[in-house]
Amino acid sequence: MSSQTTETLLPREQNRPAPLMTDQLLASTDTVDDHGHQAVEAAPPESAKLKNNRPKAILFQNLFCIFQTAYLASAKHGIGTLKVNPLDQVISRNLLTGTVSYLIACYCRESFFVKENMRWKLFLRSFVGVFGNTSMTFGIALVPLVCQSTLQGTSPFWAAIFAFFIVGETLSCFMLVCMAVAFSGVVLIATSPYLESQEGAATE
Repeated sequence: MSSQTTETLLPREQNRPAPLMTDQLLASTDTVDDHGHQAVEAAPPESAKLKNNRPKAILFQNLFCIFQTAYLASAKHGIGTLKVNPLDQVISRNLLTGTVSYLIACYCRESFFVKENMRWKLFLRSFVGVFGNTSMTFGIALVPLVCQSTLQGTSPFWAAIFAFFIVGETLSCFMLVCMAVAFSGVVLIATSPYLESQEGAATE
């Protein structure tokens, strides 16, 4: 092959697009731009996949409701029938939660190191969780379980408010109307004469 032919082929070799790696192809979406070149788009992060996975979210939230109701029933039985101190109930629950969380973290080989800029957030989250659980346990001791569960139905109202101010989620007019109706319904049910009669029968 002559040198002239070789020089003619060299520019074509230089202009040829570089081959894409296999991992890059698996983790990307293939698109073609206006010039006919293949463009690579980055795959969505794992957090976006978890955020948009509604079926799994519904499953886990229903599991939470089932176990939460079982905890409320057992706490009501312990406080009302067995005369367990509500504060002892809270301490035992927190100790069990901490132990199980530690074992899970060790099994998954997760690091216990917390970044310095995240420590105050973790402390605030822990403080709010302990205070909320303590308030719920004392609420179980003061009213019947049905009334306590009804009052707990106001949690979507507060969740929407905190999501708006802390997370930055938007609230439409329809959502605001639904929140007001749901909150009013919970208040009406919680203050109904039927629950008052049930409460009087339970204390006799």
